[in-house]
Amino acid sequence: MYFLEENKKRCRVYWADGGKFKCNISTLFFDMPLQRETATRVALLAAVLKEGCKPYPTPKDLAIASEELYGGVWDVSVVKKGNRQLLLVSMDTVKLVSMEEVIGFMHAILLEPLVKDGGFLPEIVERKKKWLKTQLEQKKDDKRSFAKKRCLEEAAKGSPYGVCGDGYVEDLAGIDGKGLYDFYEKMMQQAKVSIVFVGDETEKQKMTVLRKHFSGMAPLEGFQETKDFISTKPNFLLERMEVTQSRLVMAFFAKDVVYGTKSYATFLVMNRLLGEGADSLLFQKIREEKNLCYDVGSSIYPLTGLLFVQMGIQEKDAKEGAKGVLSCVETLWKSADIKRNLRQKLKEAKTSLQQEYEGIADAPWQIANFVADGILMDASWNLEDFLEQIERVSLEEIQQMARNLRLQTIYLLANQEECNHDAK
Repeated sequence: MYFLEENKKRCRVYWADGGKFKCNISTLFFDMPLQRETATRVALLAAVLKEGCKPYPTPKDLAIASEELYGGVWDVSVVKKGNRQLLLVSMDTVKLVSMEEVIGFMHAILLEPLVKDGGFLPEIVERKKKWLKTQLEQKKDDKRSFAKKRCLEEAAKGSPYGVCGDGYVEDLAGIDGKGLYDFYEKMMQQAKVSIVFVGDETEKQKMTVLRKHFSGMAPLEGFQETKDFISTKPNFLLERMEVTQSRLVMAFFAKDVVYGTKSYATFLVMNRLLGEGADSLLFQKIREEKNLCYDVGSSIYPLTGLLFVQMGIQEKDAKEGAKGVLSCVETLWKSADIKRNLRQKLKEAKTSLQQEYEGIADAPWQIANFVADGILMDASWNLEDFLEQIERVSLEEIQQMARNLRLQTIYLLANQEECNHDAK
């Protein structure tokens, strides 16, 4: 990864070598701290910008224009990363397409929106509000994702981590075309902007032309970050809705985990040992040996020290399942157990994790994502450094990381018809 400019402007351009690929990846994203007051506006803005611009006033016109760029694939999307919300404009084009054409297309979408009487077109805003409302309501249909989202909201209550990057149905009513356009102008004038280009070195300098639209270094008023909030003791939350299978989610936090350092690599390896795959502790102990659940696994909340364990389980077995999870965490830091039973598994966990991340080098979109993570977290390591850090993770570091895990929240999503409150 290379910085094209060393001076700290509000907009910076980054390049990753994509010479071996047949396509160029061009991305521009606005980086904003997650806040409840603005999350829905950002999500709705992304949807509105996709509906047309002055040079291409309808979605059909945009589709025709992208097809003329040899079938270029583009998007305007919202991505939640850690405690940040990104509004991302991206384009994937074959190298036959000139960068001038790519930049012109991105410029039109982002900087030439359809505006009337000082606001976005009311008919477009209202249509996309209805669409976003439907999208948000449908998220409840995926009970696994919904349960994890609710557990995160409870575990990180009071911090940006707990804010939903996709927005909130109840906040849509207060947004109109004028207010959304005012928000757009403020974001364009003051939000931090990063441009990531994965492609040929001979083309990288051309992306800097976009910088002239984002001059200055003024902070975006109203977008200040809030401090992270971590609970001092765990809490329990039981919710009921129509489900065919209860979902138990447990949120843990490991202090002193910092992306771009050895601690993050250790956190990833520990998670793989604990609950990623059929050979993990959670699967072997809770699913195979005790047959307490239908499925079980762990995952980390990217770029943070938050770890989640989730399982599909009967409500009557939830308490025993939670005890089993705590027992597995304890196994990781007990010296005798880890040295006798997990030494070979540690080696296998590191190898599988390295193979997974080595694949990034062969996927341009994953390269762009890896670079973006480094930008957000101000991490200077490259992929080779990261793989080396994984290799150097020791048993002792795994043990210490497991000791540092603190249970934040136990969340149980159960069926409305069940009334077994002993789950707590």
